[in-house]
Amino acid sequence: MYLLSHRHEALDVFRRFVAEVETKLERRVKTLRTDHGREYLSDMFKGYCEEKGITRHLTIPHTPQQNGVAERRNHTLLDMVRSMIAQANLPISFWGDALLTATYILNRVSKSVSTPYELWNGQKPRLDHLRPWGSAGYVHNPTYKHGKLGPRAIKMVFIRYSEHSKGYVIYREHPNGGMKEVDSRNVDFLEDEFPSLDEVKKDSQLYELQQDLTLGEGEDLYTNRVTESDCLFPSDRNSGSVPTVPIGGDLFAQDTQPESEEIHQSPVDGHEDRPHSHEAMAQGVCGSDPSSQGSVP
Repeated sequence: MYLLSHRHEALDVFRRFVAEVETKLERRVKTLRTDHGREYLSDMFKGYCEEKGITRHLTIPHTPQQNGVAERRNHTLLDMVRSMIAQANLPISFWGDALLTATYILNRVSKSVSTPYELWNGQKPRLDHLRPWGSAGYVHNPTYKHGKLGPRAIKMVFIRYSEHSKGYVIYREHPNGGMKEVDSRNVDFLEDEFPSLDEVKKDSQLYELQQDLTLGEGEDLYTNRVTESDCLFPSDRNSGSVPTVPIGGDLFAQDTQPESEEIHQSPVDGHEDRPHSHEAMAQGVCGSDPSSQGSVP
């Protein structure tokens, strides 16, 4: 299977095919059957076939049945490619890799006695290395930027089998940005996982844990104090300014009178006349609801 970027590449690809047949099989191409495509009717293509002694057979327009073997194989390959793309999470631009993978599989399986791979190479193929197209795989990473703490494997996507080596072609993110293809045989596949390219781009990043400096309403990071907005009841928030109190403190426990203050005897009822301190004014601070408790004298 050869992928062409443009029609004019057909002659160069056909020359490569003829040279490979003559070198590997020690045989000659005798007949070429094609349709009336412009790439096959050029003067250069005709001249090359005459030079090699290759007979040309052209099918009648709109009669693909005259070249039934090739046409049926094309339909089979396209059906496989559509199924593979539907299962994987790769964009349709990877249709060429899916087509090469489908051809790779069809050459190794056949309903006849001998497979195409066996007729071409003279030996039976192995099938234990076949993997689902587009599946995820973790590839061994010998170089990692975090040293001994760095990840030993990188998540990639399997796109095709290597043509010139015994390995897999894996698609991954390039360290400098973008994506690149990597040939590797040290791959641990996750055959039930079909990631997208965005998931593959998420590389493992090591970072230092940052202290959580998020404070609640009224908390002070340096003095560890709670302000009046957290202690006052909703009805008392707008009553005025109330000093802050250390966490765990209790205003009602501060009932002891300072030594510097004088105690006066009331001439009316004989009760002690205490100065109005801030503690007595903040009777609703950090305590229970004044509406449900008794008033402070």
